[in-house]
Amino acid sequence: MTEKFSLSNKKGFGADELTRTLNSYIGDIVSYILASGGDILNFAGDAILALWTVERIQLRDVISLVVKCSLDIQDQCGSRNTEVGCQLRVKLGISAGKLSKVVIGDELSQYFLVIGRAVDEVRLAEGLAVAGTIILSPNAWELCDRDNIVIDRIENERAVKVRYMKREPSFSVEKYQDSVGAMVEHEHLTRDCVRKASRLTPNAELENTFRKYIMKTVLQKIDDGQPLEYLSEMRPATIVFVNLQFSGGQSEEGLCAAIHRAAIGIARQMVSHQGRINKVFMFDKGCTFLCLFGLPGDKREDERAHALQAACGIHDICQREFCNLKTVSIGVTTGPVFCGVVGHSVRHEYTVIGRKVNLAARLMMHYPGVVSCDSETCYYSKLPALYFNKLPKKAMKGIKDPGVLYQFMARKHSITIGIAPMSVVREEGYPLLGREKEISVFSSMLKGYLESRAAGHTNYNNVLICEGPVGYGKSRLLAEAVYRTAKEGVRVISIELAKTDIKQSNYALQTLLAVLMSVQNCKSYADREKVILSKIEDPEIKENLCLLNDILLVKFPVSKDVSLMDSDTKNKKMRNYFVELLCKFSEDEPCVYVLDQAHFVDQASWAILQEACERASVLVCMALLSCTNQSGPFPEFSRIITNPRTTYLKLLGLEPSVIGQLACQILGVTRIPSEVELFLVERSHGVPFYCEELLKSLYLGHQIVIEEVQEEDPAEDIDILFPEPTLVVHLSKPSQVWQQEDSRASALVAGLASADGVWRCKVLRFCSALVRETAYDLWLKEPKREVHQKCAAFLLRQAHRCRACGVHGFVFGHKAAVGNNMMEVRPLSGEALFTGRRGPPRPQKRRISLNQVRPLQPNSEEDTFLLKLDSMVRDYKRTTGRTRKCRCAQLVECLLCPMVHHCMGIGDVAKTFFYLLETAAALASLSSHLQALSYLNEAKIILDNLKAGHPAFETADPRAKVKINSIERACVFRLTGEVLYNMGQIKEAESMFTRALRILGKHVPTNPVVMSVKYLHEKIKSQHYRSRIFGSPGERKLAFLHQQICCLSYVWQIRCMRRTPQNILSASLAITMERNSARQTAEEYKITFSCIDYLLYCQLSGREDQGRRSERMLRRTCSELSDSQEDLTLTSHLVRTLAIVKLCSGALHDAIRYGLLAEKISELTKPLGLDMRTIVVLHTPLMFTHRYGECVRLLLGQEYPGNGVAKGCFYVACFHFLLYSGFAVRPFEECHAFVEESHSDPSLVAEQSLMMSLYSALALWYTRLFDWEKACLFYTKAWRVAQQAPSSIQAINGTVVFLECQVLLFRKALVEHNKHIHTIYKNTQKHFSEFTRKYSTNRTFGPRVLHLRAYLYLLTGHRALSRAILHQAAGLCRQHGNKLEKGWIRQSQNLWFGACRQSTAKEAGSFMTLPSWEEARGVDPEELAHNRYTLMGVGDQSWADSSNLCFTPNTEDIQILKGQG
Repeated sequence: MTEKFSLSNKKGFGADELTRTLNSYIGDIVSYILASGGDILNFAGDAILALWTVERIQLRDVISLVVKCSLDIQDQCGSRNTEVGCQLRVKLGISAGKLSKVVIGDELSQYFLVIGRAVDEVRLAEGLAVAGTIILSPNAWELCDRDNIVIDRIENERAVKVRYMKREPSFSVEKYQDSVGAMVEHEHLTRDCVRKASRLTPNAELENTFRKYIMKTVLQKIDDGQPLEYLSEMRPATIVFVNLQFSGGQSEEGLCAAIHRAAIGIARQMVSHQGRINKVFMFDKGCTFLCLFGLPGDKREDERAHALQAACGIHDICQREFCNLKTVSIGVTTGPVFCGVVGHSVRHEYTVIGRKVNLAARLMMHYPGVVSCDSETCYYSKLPALYFNKLPKKAMKGIKDPGVLYQFMARKHSITIGIAPMSVVREEGYPLLGREKEISVFSSMLKGYLESRAAGHTNYNNVLICEGPVGYGKSRLLAEAVYRTAKEGVRVISIELAKTDIKQSNYALQTLLAVLMSVQNCKSYADREKVILSKIEDPEIKENLCLLNDILLVKFPVSKDVSLMDSDTKNKKMRNYFVELLCKFSEDEPCVYVLDQAHFVDQASWAILQEACERASVLVCMALLSCTNQSGPFPEFSRIITNPRTTYLKLLGLEPSVIGQLACQILGVTRIPSEVELFLVERSHGVPFYCEELLKSLYLGHQIVIEEVQEEDPAEDIDILFPEPTLVVHLSKPSQVWQQEDSRASALVAGLASADGVWRCKVLRFCSALVRETAYDLWLKEPKREVHQKCAAFLLRQAHRCRACGVHGFVFGHKAAVGNNMMEVRPLSGEALFTGRRGPPRPQKRRISLNQVRPLQPNSEEDTFLLKLDSMVRDYKRTTGRTRKCRCAQLVECLLCPMVHHCMGIGDVAKTFFYLLETAAALASLSSHLQALSYLNEAKIILDNLKAGHPAFETADPRAKVKINSIERACVFRLTGEVLYNMGQIKEAESMFTRALRILGKHVPTNPVVMSVKYLHEKIKSQHYRSRIFGSPGERKLAFLHQQICCLSYVWQIRCMRRTPQNILSASLAITMERNSARQTAEEYKITFSCIDYLLYCQLSGREDQGRRSERMLRRTCSELSDSQEDLTLTSHLVRTLAIVKLCSGALHDAIRYGLLAEKISELTKPLGLDMRTIVVLHTPLMFTHRYGECVRLLLGQEYPGNGVAKGCFYVACFHFLLYSGFAVRPFEECHAFVEESHSDPSLVAEQSLMMSLYSALALWYTRLFDWEKACLFYTKAWRVAQQAPSSIQAINGTVVFLECQVLLFRKALVEHNKHIHTIYKNTQKHFSEFTRKYSTNRTFGPRVLHLRAYLYLLTGHRALSRAILHQAAGLCRQHGNKLEKGWIRQSQNLWFGACRQSTAKEAGSFMTLPSWEEARGVDPEELAHNRYTLMGVGDQSWADSSNLCFTPNTEDIQILKGQG
């Protein structure tokens, strides 16, 4: 029946229909068993083991009851037709007697069996039964009521066949059912309760015991409160049946002990290979274990290989450790099965059903003593063919065509050398499609290899690495390379490795040498020796042929020198010998080595391959998986990748235009319908394997038909039918929510008073916190609660943002999310929080008088916009008077933090959680990151306790049921992400935003396929939303959307930092989702905010044309804004973003104009002025354009007492002046002392970008001074931080300084004749390439990086290239207006290529005595440049003569030289 159900549906997906049919039939049978007082022990496929537990005195009556139940089952369920034409029949065997329950397994997972005479007899009785019959075992017949049961005798058997009963049994089923389970406590039991276990009283110990008997897959669903129906699904899985047949004559105790040990051994194999034991049964086919691979949560790509390896391990363990075991038989199959709940509604289990399950059971029984598998398992395991031995076909019950079957040998049946052919071969007439670029790279490398070989030099790239995920066509690309190389008449040695090969030392080398020497087909060692001797003629190499004995399995005589070597010496000798062999053969003829699945190369082989690639004249092509962790730890592999002669290709998806051609090639047709092509393009996402699998599914499901056509129809123009829609930007009317004011704001501000900067109040307070805590601890519980309640009631109506910053809460829409009523409290009349005489006004901080935004007369749209904003600022100042003082810090200290304490004292979980979030948000806005994290951690603890069913905190009522809504839960992770992001912990922040978005239903996928589909979906939504007018969504929905927008805004920024195509796609998806959510708010503020984000996204992702269009639109939009607080905040955000965009694009003067305007607006919107991060961004263009006075005044005019991060930003700027300007804003000793003291400031240490800038600056300072000990110390610190620092705008300064330090260290190695000079050079080039990759869209430091690269080539002797790059850098300086770098480049040109020369001593001492800013004020910047450090040219110095060394420049840099003629 399983076979017919599978064949009746496509590709074996008939298991769900089979399950429904079986469940209906089995459910009816189980109902009769339960109604008769029996119960179900377990299911085994289509077999059921039922049990009636009785006392000895009741045995006769219960046997009669069971016989009556069996007759009823035969009468009602004896025959049932199915929809596939099979007839379901039932046969029954009955036994009676004693049995034993056996518990097996370890402490984590346990299983139970029943053994004994009763089990043995019921198995024999079932074997004698046929469909429609009932068999009584001999013991059951002896103990039953013979006068009442009519039977037929069975020839030569003591068992009997039941015909009918003369009268109904008088045994009371109701009384029997009541007696079952009487030893455990139940609650609310009723007479009709079939499942008494569901009424058990709570018992933690009993529950923990039960959990050991349930699979983890099911436990996860139970713990998550999900219905078990959600477990039911069709999924591909790997089935492993293990059958143990024990020899007879052993005691029950011995048998139990053996099964227990076997279960533990099998469980260990399952754990190590990520499989699971589903069930253990012993009443049908001996002791059988059903094991599963690929269940939910356990899915992995190589599960078939793991299943086979686990099966082999189980077979070895059982045969080795159990002497009383007769046979161990294992069947392994792979395919689609139904995984889910099977059985009756109240008696069921989680198992698998399907054709492949049935086949695995049949393999287990028909091929005893071996590990057998089907062809699918063999193919998808990707293990070498020599691991398998074909099995003879056998007729198996219920299996029509099992296909080719194999015995898994695990390389035991033969010893082979060099047999690892590629599984994919290029066929004539089937060219590789869509990989023209990759093939062109290989062809050029092959041409360069042959030409260089003919010319006798090694100036060519000799390693090509193709990296890509599974299914992207890496093997087909290598097959095409093999095909094209062979057509050129060049010898090709191609191999394909498997997962197990990585564990065998020198396996890849062994295979390559065997094929190279043509000994892979030799059957004996003598044949191999004969071939080897014919290939090698060099006497020196012949002398040590014994070194090949172990690797090629030959028996050459051991030479005297080799016999005297110790192990280490011999290994080194062997390694050099193998490399010499490869070099020797490469000299004789050109050879191309091709390695497929190269991520399975073992470490020993990597070492020799790496050396061979450097010494031998060979060309190596290899393919490996993306992000492989197999080869990651091998340094030799990393060195091959970073070698300048290595070309690294990352395969991307195929273009949509290629998918149709590929489909025609796969199907062998000339054309496919446009609907099918569109379907394949959308679903395959350019992955060839997906395209092939989709076509298989369509073909096998009879959804496409291949027909012969007589003539071709003209192709239709799809572009006419599907034109691209016009982009329309629609701004909805602003919601009324943003226009409402909180009437309580004035009451709060009116009650505030200040004296000498300290808030005063009329309430008495403890002078010592210790005394206060002691008095508090002495109070009883109720007085504490009353005090907390009064304090909370008093503070509740005050806890919101200060008037200077707006009246909304720190978490947008927070009250609407939790319900406004929850936060209401009866006002306390006649009380004021802060009263008293206003103290003398604080002296106002002197504002910096910066140059006014220029030009005064508008001559462009941008100038008009700037003048409009300048006018808006003046009008706002005139209408609001002087700047209002922000009191957020005081509110946090005096209102929000106490509210958390008081609400927790009351035990009010909801209010506590509310104010934890409000306080954390307020602290985050004040840049108190660590303090904010402490409150957020408390909120997480509350969530964890509630999830675990524990009280939220100590004073919370354990009986109260509290549920935190999704907005607040998401807010916890969103705020945590923001804090971590601002602290530079980007990876941790990303995980927090991901969790928040999952709660909010806006998950950004990481799978490229899913990501592409979702991006397409969001783009379609975006087009639709542009023409749709949204209504006001309501306060709660608005708060929900606000959380989504905030999270997505950070996510796309994080993804943009990584600069990989997948992350750029993810960033595109996130920004599109953000804009769609913003449009749903119908709020002009949020829509414009998301458009500003999009402007920054366009700059960071390299979409500058779209960014310019967005910039023009935003300027027009913001020009029409009013001078309200909200509109001014939005304008401030735009101006800051424009400052960053202009800075990244290299427009330094525009960046300054916008930056200074942002500073003016910040005085109104944020009275503390610009945050220090923005000042760091602004000081860079001011410094580059020689506007030192404005830059210094900007830095010195900021307040940062007690703010370690702000001070850190200040000293980073001070270091830049020290290193590049020619004067000191702060003495070096002061800056150095700050760095030394920074280790005690956890908030500063957490800022990775900041610390990298500080460490890099000190490392560069000491490198310039040749103080190598201190330089090493800070370089090491900078390198460690650089591994984790984000690719942010704040980090680029430190990265460039670190890059200069790297170049100077290369010069040091050159001076000292370091033997690793080539490695250092490669690492330096790698740093340049990494910088280009990370900051490709940030041109601010482009001239400096080119300057450093020119210096690197000057040191390596490439003077012409150095001059060309330096010329390009000077051009960029003129284009950007970068006067600082322009002057430095001019100095280098004079020093390197002019008559000027400078000694090392002068170079080191010229910047040691820099003038202070007070001394340098008013001095021409060109004069200050003479104090600046200069990069010393090599000139005629003897140590710099690099003519004996060869340093290959990058291809991109060579193009610069060619471009300049």
